[in-house]
Amino acid sequence: MPRRERGPAVVVLSSLFPSAVRPRAGLFVRERMFRVARRLPLTVVSPVPWFPGQGLLRLLRPGYR
Repeated sequence: MPRRERGPAVVVLSSLFPSAVRPRAGLFVRERMFRVARRLPLTVVSPVPWFPGQGLLRLLRPGYR
């Protein structure tokens, strides 16, 4: 894919961004980034916390996020 020559590329780091796990998280961030992406090439990085045993913990405590 060719790079758009519209200005500097922007990388956004946000822990609040919609994902398959949390589709409603950070909708305001997504809307704002859509508007920025109209003018500049944009990549969003949204890390998802993970630790070993997380699935087991959710089985033992169903309400745990």
